Amino acid sequence: MVDLMVEKSEQGSHNAECAPLYKSKWAALLAAVVTVIAVGAVFVMPHASAEVSYDSDNLVSYTVQPGDTLWSYAQRITPRDGDIYDTMDMIKQINHLNADNLEAGQSLLVPEA
Repeated sequence: MVDLMVEKSEQGSHNAECAPLYKSKWAALLAAVVTVIAVGAVFVMPHASAEVSYDSDNLVSYTVQPGDTLWSYAQRITPRDGDIYDTMDMIKQINHLNADNLEAGQSLLVPEA
């Protein structure tokens, strides 16, 4: 914990040199906290899960191959103008996955190509 002391002069008033230092430390701390929150929001917001629509009649089974990742598989099946993150979210939602981890041999329901 930082111990901040404001010295008093002989007349009992605050030392003018200590007050700006006290204020600048709090301003710097506030700026750091705001920066951390803003940067965190930038990285979290684009990846936030949303309801993704898919046609349940057009789902097929896919068996995860060795070396497959959710990203690599989603990249293969995402249309050229599509968003890979949306495809990943859709696969996770369809298969009730809480994480991006896949295991070889795992069976997934995926949209028919």
